[in-house]
Amino acid sequence: MANLNGTTRKKYLDKEIGTRIKTMREKLGMSQETLADKLGVTFQQIQKYEYGINAIASTRVLDLCKALRIKPNDLFGV
Repeated sequence: MANLNGTTRKKYLDKEIGTRIKTMREKLGMSQETLADKLGVTFQQIQKYEYGINAIASTRVLDLCKALRIKPNDLFGV
């Protein structure tokens, strides 16, 4: 990943975080609709997060972590 330009690196990270969201959500047996309700967004927005199409806003990270019962470090793979 060290050789990626800024845009490519951002897309890579968005996809990695999206994959973690999906994995954590599925571990809980939670639907996209349920997670969306907890965050006050549409299930389509959850899909976009999970596929790395849209980045998670920093203002949503804590709510997302609370809904998924994880710590921010888990979300970012730290």
